[in-house]
Amino acid sequence: MKLSNAEILETARRRAGITQNDLAKELGVSLPTYSRWIKGSFDDVLLIHAHILEELLNVKFSIDNTPDGKRIKISL
Repeated sequence: MKLSNAEILETARRRAGITQNDLAKELGVSLPTYSRWIKGSFDDVLLIHAHILEELLNVKFSIDNTPDGKRIKISL
């Protein structure tokens, strides 16, 4: 089963012992904003914050070219 980017980030966040609220603060956004990102499509936002997420959650970002365009891939 393939995990979505949101599921990967949430798994990594829990593994790192970071609350959603603390992660939102590190990203410079409110908790409701972070929650909306996790519930929806947020690939553009991920690129802006990739360096912070990689450092805090120990994940890696890459961009895949697909027939539907470029897609962000996050791996644990």
